[in-house]
Amino acid sequence: MKKLLFSLLFSLLAMVSLSQHQGYDKIRRDYPGRDNREIREAKIAELDKQYRITIGTSKLKASYDPDGIELKDADLRLVGLLFRGGKLDVDELYIVIRKDGAVVDSLTTSCRSNAKWKDFYFHLDNVVQGDNYKIDVYSNKDRVFLGSKNFYLRKPKE
Repeated sequence: MKKLLFSLLFSLLAMVSLSQHQGYDKIRRDYPGRDNREIREAKIAELDKQYRITIGTSKLKASYDPDGIELKDADLRLVGLLFRGGKLDVDELYIVIRKDGAVVDSLTTSCRSNAKWKDFYFHLDNVVQGDNYKIDVYSNKDRVFLGSKNFYLRKPKE
């Protein structure tokens, strides 16, 4: 009985941690059944075309954190992830980090256009806590806006 309970708990944990973007679940809830199949597939195809950005202090933590990114000292290494349900469709990215609208740092990085995701790294000096940081991602060739993400830096919890 304990083995069964443990395996069910492990399966539930794996399903929750490896689930897709919550937008896919919302589409499946809003358009259930065979009658809505065409609408559901069109909405999922539209969601696959959207670029999404996550950011954190490591690859594992590069996700939305409602408590903000913990700031331990004045230097910070950020890891970002740009992903899409379909292919990225760009060969190079131009990435900008802003604070209060002013550019703090930027970089250009190459990626494979047939990849579904690309990770990138920033090292920021002399950062201060605040909630007005933003990362913008553009295609490097013609500077087409792909997406943005707001984030904030906070002091460690005591």
